[in-house]
Amino acid sequence: MKVFIVAMFTFLAFLGSARAGDMSGIANSYFVQATQFYEEYNELREAGEGKAAKRVVLLERISELLEAIIQEHPESDVAVEIVLGRVGDLDLDGVAQLFDAECHLLPILCTDMVVESDPDLQAQVERLIRGRLREYDPNTLAKVWALSEGRSAIFVPHIADEVLDLLVSTIGDLQLMRVVTRTTSPPILGGSHFTVMPSRFESRISYVLHNQAIATSFNIRDASAVFDNMGAPAIEITLDAEGSKKLGEATAHEVGWPLAIALDGEVLSAPVIQSKIASGKGIIRGQFSVSETEVIAAILRAGRLPKAITINP
Repeated sequence: MKVFIVAMFTFLAFLGSARAGDMSGIANSYFVQATQFYEEYNELREAGEGKAAKRVVLLERISELLEAIIQEHPESDVAVEIVLGRVGDLDLDGVAQLFDAECHLLPILCTDMVVESDPDLQAQVERLIRGRLREYDPNTLAKVWALSEGRSAIFVPHIADEVLDLLVSTIGDLQLMRVVTRTTSPPILGGSHFTVMPSRFESRISYVLHNQAIATSFNIRDASAVFDNMGAPAIEITLDAEGSKKLGEATAHEVGWPLAIALDGEVLSAPVIQSKIASGKGIIRGQFSVSETEVIAAILRAGRLPKAITINP
């Protein structure tokens, strides 16, 4: 506390000596609020884990105020002092270090995402999400917790938000299916022999498919991000014995016909079968980024979710 009192005198002296013409009144106000929050934060540090949630909220508000000063009033004296790190812990790096320390103490406070799933499937969903995160990054420090019935929290340091969204929101329902036709006017089908799926990459194109899949996600033995013979990002899949046998039998009788590769109800590609595929291996092509192929491969290796989940902000 003594260190904090000395620091506060330094802050007040700094504010008192700043010239009005060099510092925006709003920037000054932001900095005063930040010092008040910082004082409250230090008082709560002695309270232990019971006040950890409040401390994290205060650090977030301090960060927002400091960033507002730098972005909205970059030429003010206080912005310069913050950037140069001349205001004790009240600079971006100092606050970031405090925030990391709080997360280490109680990581649940640093939750990046909360998902909702069927309570009866929650344990399975959490296990699959952990598996996907490990498959994507074997060295990940990611954690998944059960917050309450049907609600789980995810903390994933050093993974981009868009990657995390894709890893968690994708069901991973891969299907290899026979194509009946490709069309711009999807028919209204009766019965249960056929289904219609839109193309993911072809605008206004849909595929009429036989309902019975040749192989599915459950037949995936391995998947990896690769580059195809044209140098484009793609995903290579390897099927298990059952899937390989079914694929070999189907392609032996379907030479010259397209085979649809669908993921979560969208056709990714539909290459024409050139010959019997006996190896159980295949390439999934599409307009993918390298990151997308890495994520999809991780999802296929870890396994599909039992059903869609809801992501809460």
